[in-house]
Amino acid sequence: MNNITGLFFDTIKDLKGYSKKLFLFALIIYFLTGIYTIKQNEVGVVTRFGKIISSNIKPGISYSLPWPIDNVKKIEIKKMHSLVIDDFVENPKAGTNAYDFIRSTDLKSYIITGDNNMLNIKLVIKYLIVNPVDYQNNFRSVRELITLVTNNTIIKYVSKESINNILIEKRSEMKMILKRELQKELNKLKIGIDITFLELKKVNPPAVILHFFNDVINANIDKNKSIEEAEGYKTNVLTKARIKAREYKSAASSAAREKINKANGEKERYDSLYLEYKKSPKKFYKTKYMEFISYIYEYIDVSLVTPNNGKKIRYTVIE
Repeated sequence: MNNITGLFFDTIKDLKGYSKKLFLFALIIYFLTGIYTIKQNEVGVVTRFGKIISSNIKPGISYSLPWPIDNVKKIEIKKMHSLVIDDFVENPKAGTNAYDFIRSTDLKSYIITGDNNMLNIKLVIKYLIVNPVDYQNNFRSVRELITLVTNNTIIKYVSKESINNILIEKRSEMKMILKRELQKELNKLKIGIDITFLELKKVNPPAVILHFFNDVINANIDKNKSIEEAEGYKTNVLTKARIKAREYKSAASSAAREKINKANGEKERYDSLYLEYKKSPKKFYKTKYMEFISYIYEYIDVSLVTPNNGKKIRYTVIE
């Protein structure tokens, strides 16, 4: 009996020794779990009991206290993240908000334009994480936040525009406006991302009325084509008219200069004659009289008629 009792106590002592060794081993393993690796395209954010204590752990091997004391989030800052926004499409994929909406309400998912027309929109957003701390604070809800803010931004923009502007007139600038406004709203929420690309994958009316809008679009295309042809004809006519106008203006300017020069010449001649007259009026009259007689003699013949003994008249022409 004494031997059995001794053996029992010896066993208890041995178990206590093994327990201490096992606990020490487990404690070592526990603290070794604090070793972690950050990849080249990542940055680490360490929180201790929910509070950020390090926000920029560089790539490589690092250590922090094991969970649940410290918690390490590895955030891919150089990876391009992509998100599809399809809450306003007719046939959404299962699991999306639009799919759940259609199943629960038996209604179609679309958006209303500023002139009360229906429209389906699907777009793709690509973004980078630029602020790991802000991103960490919203880590579990970033994609939900982006989806929600994007939908609100789309509704706000589309509700102010006519369907003609969205489909034709402002289609090219629509994605730039949405990207700018979306980034502005996300910056207010401080979720630490930068929208690098926004693509409109689908912007069209629902299928049931699509052919009506195609007719309208084709009519607008024909209208714009006719306007362009008319503008081209107008430009051609105006160009020819401007050329003719320049020609007439140039000819009129030349004729005006010629008449002005001639008038100036006449004025100078009369001014010269007046000066001569002022110097000696008698001499001036005599000179002009002789000039006039000389001018007249160039156009007349003078004949001298003399009697010839009363019988015949003799004519002598004086040159």
